[in-house]
Amino acid sequence: MNGQEILARGLFEGPVDIVSRDSLKPYVRPPATTDAIYAFYTSKGYSLSQDTFRKAMATVNVEPGFPGDLAPYMQEQAEILLKEKKIAAIPDWSKALRPDFMEKARASS
Repeated sequence: MNGQEILARGLFEGPVDIVSRDSLKPYVRPPATTDAIYAFYTSKGYSLSQDTFRKAMATVNVEPGFPGDLAPYMQEQAEILLKEKKIAAIPDWSKALRPDFMEKARASS
């Protein structure tokens, strides 16, 4: 995980969909994407000049994928939850993580 991924994950409280900027270009002007993220960022109390934020966003490269250690981590957590009877069964991670969606995302990035 690189620094940009860590920063991006820290901006949101829950799961988010991340899309390729190139696939958005036909539908949304690039500054609109940056402006929307900047508005969210500042609404959470962060202070940064919009120019600096735009420069930082210009360097972001999104490569859709799951961290290599995600499935083992999820398995470990599911085993704990199962033992504590908080879930009835351990999910099939090959289905729950929806690799088909990730493949579509990679294909369009």
